[in-house]
Amino acid sequence: MMIAKYRKTVLAALALLMVFCSLGLAQGAPTLNGMALHVQLSKEQFIAALYLTTPTSNARDALTKEEDKAMELRILTDDLYARRFQRMWIEGIAINAGATEMERHAQNLANFSNLLKIKLVKGDILRIERSAAKNTTTVILNRQTLDTIADAHFFDLLLRTWLGPVPLSSEFKESLLGGGTVKPELAERFADISPTSARIAEIATLLKGTKLPEPARQAPPAPPAVAPEIPTPPPAVAVVPEPQAEEPQPEVEQPQTPPEPEKLLTEASLFNDEEILSDEEEDGFSFTAENLLSEQIYIAKLTKWTTNFVNYPRNALRNEHQGTVRLTVTLSRDGRVRDVQILEKSEHETLNKAAVKAVRSASPYPAVPDTIKGDRFLFTVPVVFRMN
Repeated sequence: MMIAKYRKTVLAALALLMVFCSLGLAQGAPTLNGMALHVQLSKEQFIAALYLTTPTSNARDALTKEEDKAMELRILTDDLYARRFQRMWIEGIAINAGATEMERHAQNLANFSNLLKIKLVKGDILRIERSAAKNTTTVILNRQTLDTIADAHFFDLLLRTWLGPVPLSSEFKESLLGGGTVKPELAERFADISPTSARIAEIATLLKGTKLPEPARQAPPAPPAVAPEIPTPPPAVAVVPEPQAEEPQPEVEQPQTPPEPEKLLTEASLFNDEEILSDEEEDGFSFTAENLLSEQIYIAKLTKWTTNFVNYPRNALRNEHQGTVRLTVTLSRDGRVRDVQILEKSEHETLNKAAVKAVRSASPYPAVPDTIKGDRFLFTVPVVFRMN
């Protein structure tokens, strides 16, 4: 038994060493800073790794330092729909960045989002590298370059999705900011993930052919001489202080006809709803800087709108319960809520119910802009319950 335990420990250590060395041993090369598992709807999606030249446990340092960096995702499922994966980045930036920065990087993000139209499968390795010397952000899938974007600061914008004020989850962010400390078991799993030879050949064929979307190009703006300061993000989540008198509700123009009954989807029905998650619905659609920026601004507006309807449950305040609830909301074009689903729960049921109630109370939301197509709009809203 002791020998088996020792062997397992040695294997885990070797796996961790392999990951640390995956970028080479050259002086100044990024090294592993942290690693995190992303789970959604109780299903493991991918293992994420963050590589920094200067290890740190401080998010601001990781985001602003002018140095080489890398993000790497190793996919754990065949159910990572391209549309949902695109939206993870689009919504993450909309929530964690300011309007000015989103506008400056709109074309880069459109190009990046169009690259992600390839459906990722189990074993795929997506890597995003930042080169300070070359001032580039390079996107690599299974060791094959998809595109190189001529702006190193675009990498920092993408990294906001992981390390910004509203990350995929607090635990996810904390694990990436390990300062070089990683769980050996997770590192072992990470090292074991790799694409098949057939999959590598498939990606190579896509790159040579016409199936891989070619993003529209325009001359990128001249990059700033120094890394931009992180702007104060818009009020993207509900940060609720100590109990106080309820704030007045915003005046909302009531629709002429009663809204349709809202349906609370079950976790299983949302995950298996091909109509919602299928990539076929937007087959052939490509983002432009204009329509993507319009969508991000609308998402930020919807998130801010939701905060006006959030009330911290008194019982939760009394027991000092805190947490984040992430909801998926589907709107009709007139802004009425058609569906609401808890995507990620907090550990406290009272907070989960309060978050859903906030979304229901917020209906109707501002109508979907004419610049966004479709008869409905789906977005993810994080509701944060935090005591001052």
